[in-house]
Amino acid sequence: MIGLDTNVLVRLYAADDAAQRRRALDLIEALPDGEHAVVNIVVIVELMWTLRRAYRFDADSLAVVARHLTEHVRLFVPEKDLLREAVHRARETGGDIPDHLIALLNRRHGAAVTYTFDAGVAKAEDFALLRN
Repeated sequence: MIGLDTNVLVRLYAADDAAQRRRALDLIEALPDGEHAVVNIVVIVELMWTLRRAYRFDADSLAVVARHLTEHVRLFVPEKDLLREAVHRARETGGDIPDHLIALLNRRHGAAVTYTFDAGVAKAEDFALLRN
């Protein structure tokens, strides 16, 4: 098993550097049967923020990336269930996938609520607005 850093996945999905994208694809495709590349939750959050802000991916495009990450036979996402739920919540209630991942992880670790200054996402389940 190997791990992947955010910049490897950015090259893969942003496709802004053909040579690096090819190297990233080759690395993943060269894994022996039964072997996986780990994509942890920190990498996913960084990837989503980078694709959103630097590459202007919209919510639908980010959902496609998330689905690809969870369905790719060579990738192992330890928190796959949380990522799928975060995508669902982002589509249903707004907010970004990383926002919902934060709240879902906090809940998994015993938090009843996640406080935020973001009025938009504060309307979603597991969030509360921290007021002045």
